[in-house]
Amino acid sequence: MVHYKETESSREAICGADVGNPDALTMWGHDVTCPPCQEMLQSAEPTARRKRGADLTGEDLGFKPDYDAPVISSYTEEQAVDDGTLVKVSDGDRVTRPAFEFMCAHLGDTPPSYWPVDLMGYATARSKAETLDEVGLRRAVAAALGLIAAFGPGARKVYDENLGGGIYTLFAQTGSNGADGDVITRLVPVGGHDADHVDHGAGRRLWLLPNEVGGLTLMFPEDY
Repeated sequence: MVHYKETESSREAICGADVGNPDALTMWGHDVTCPPCQEMLQSAEPTARRKRGADLTGEDLGFKPDYDAPVISSYTEEQAVDDGTLVKVSDGDRVTRPAFEFMCAHLGDTPPSYWPVDLMGYATARSKAETLDEVGLRRAVAAALGLIAAFGPGARKVYDENLGGGIYTLFAQTGSNGADGDVITRLVPVGGHDADHVDHGAGRRLWLLPNEVGGLTLMFPEDY
């Protein structure tokens, strides 16, 4: 509906906004020049007047979520294990593929300092493995099981109580260790604090979070 026109400076301002929705007048940067729109805006406090850009939500635009609508697509934990995105290290515990491969490649003959491991699994990794790659696989599983057993209760508490953002963080320091080359040398438990600005030197940050099958998943932040 055209409320008002003006030709000052050869400019024609036309109001085509939905007069029944005062939010629409501000959400799209409407140049309010017509008296009916000005009156409406002065008498209303629409949510959108206080929001700009990325702050707008679907409900601000008039869309209501339909929670009964059919799910178009889903990706389950079982599918993630089947296609290799997640590595199953126990009935409930998982490690994302990038984090697991990092551990395979950077765990030496000696477990990293302060990194709890499944000692039997770690110590026998070389003797039981048939290939060099299998040595890394066995060490990674032993390291994941030990870490999750030791830090799992703390990770659940941080998540359940939303402490420091709700994400339990650890830092795997790396460095040269003689014949082993570049390896994980030390594990630093940061806990539920923001670790974005904590400098622990070379290495990778790890997150430990509860998963949908009742266990915990060890991952890189970018895997989340």
